[in-house]
Amino acid sequence: MSKGTTGVSPLIPIFAAATISVFIGLVVSFFSARSFLTVAVLLVVLGFVSAYSTLVFLGIQGNRKAIAIYFGLLIFLADASLRASGTEAGTLDMQSLAKLMMWGGGLLIAIFHFVKIKSVLFKTKPLLLTIYALFAMLSSIWSSTPLYSFGAGVALLSVVAICALVTVMLEQEQLIKVISVALTIFLILSITRIAVYLLAGTGMGDVRYSGFAGSPNNLGRIGGLLLLFMWLQHQLSKKVSVKGLAPYLIGIAALVLSQSRTAMIAAALSIWASLSTKRRLTLIATSFFAALIITPLVAYDIVSPEQGAQAISRGGTVGEVTTLTGRTYIWTYGWRKFQQSPVYGHGYAATREFMPKEYFTMYGWTTNTLHNTVLQSLVTTGVIGTALILFIWLLQAKQFLRRKSSYRDAIFTLVVVCGITEAGIVGAMPSVITVLWGISLFWSEPSDTERQLNSGKAYSE
Repeated sequence: MSKGTTGVSPLIPIFAAATISVFIGLVVSFFSARSFLTVAVLLVVLGFVSAYSTLVFLGIQGNRKAIAIYFGLLIFLADASLRASGTEAGTLDMQSLAKLMMWGGGLLIAIFHFVKIKSVLFKTKPLLLTIYALFAMLSSIWSSTPLYSFGAGVALLSVVAICALVTVMLEQEQLIKVISVALTIFLILSITRIAVYLLAGTGMGDVRYSGFAGSPNNLGRIGGLLLLFMWLQHQLSKKVSVKGLAPYLIGIAALVLSQSRTAMIAAALSIWASLSTKRRLTLIATSFFAALIITPLVAYDIVSPEQGAQAISRGGTVGEVTTLTGRTYIWTYGWRKFQQSPVYGHGYAATREFMPKEYFTMYGWTTNTLHNTVLQSLVTTGVIGTALILFIWLLQAKQFLRRKSSYRDAIFTLVVVCGITEAGIVGAMPSVITVLWGISLFWSEPSDTERQLNSGKAYSE
């Protein structure tokens, strides 16, 4: 395959002219700035715009390295946040606009390569997700936050296009490596931020930490994803080194600092799903026999369920476990909200606008998602949108049972497990897990390397 496209599209000069205009505007602002902080901020913005424009231009030209780097940046920035998640309300803010700019750039690159990706875009699962994204954009008509609903819908459409592009342009092993590197760098920066926070003595009383992930659950999920992708990488390469153990330690540290029980369970089950069919059955049998042993212990009060619940709760209370840390109350609110508009919902990502205004606990805590993928979809896109998501899941479940593919099966498992307690793939702006799930829709079959490994053939680079 060639690394570049033949000829130059007439839209490229237009894009270049727009970029130069922004560049000139920033330069003028730079020379008129009077404070050091303003100059520093402008320099950062100028560097970002320059790098962004360069990568988009090279991506449009078909440069595979540029596409890989741009995709890595998307993975890095998808869950990055400088604020605590779950507290903001209203329309698009600067952080969301910056992310939307990144998604828009990826969509632009994919559009220029439509001829290459159209054959995979029109397969059943990607097509269903494309329809869902278009419906999400349409929902801005009746949404209480139309601008954000439309922007989030565009970003979701970008996910489909970008995932199609990278699965066509990059090898599976290369893509897994790019994802692993992006997650590792993100967690290193997040853990460094937490360390500085603790050394300053301002976070000694905290139990859970989020770093740059916006929330502890996000940090834990990214830590679990890093463990999964390092596992997948080592499964494919069959190479283990001391240096390669560092990302595992970083992922484990993120899980410990976040104390996200869902992320821990999801990471363990997704790694299980990536195993061979024989190993899966072995673990299922082991779990079954463990349940047979535990059941009579509980039945005869040798082991107390209350004591077990207290042991796994963060605050030492049974109610924390039985309500899933208050999620059952959120679900009750969400179900009532769904009944108000069951067919087409309240607008994609509209919970960001109305939940901080309508839902509060007695302690004043609020959130902007319903902490369940299906319920989040029902409330925001109604039965129409949710039917599309559930049909995709049904097709993936069918593949899970019939044909093993480590990446697809692992991500599908992680999406479903996380979806029990988190909005996951349909929250607001696409998250890391949304992108990785999007890729799994295109990787329906195991890679050539994986087929060799499954058949017992040795693999060497």
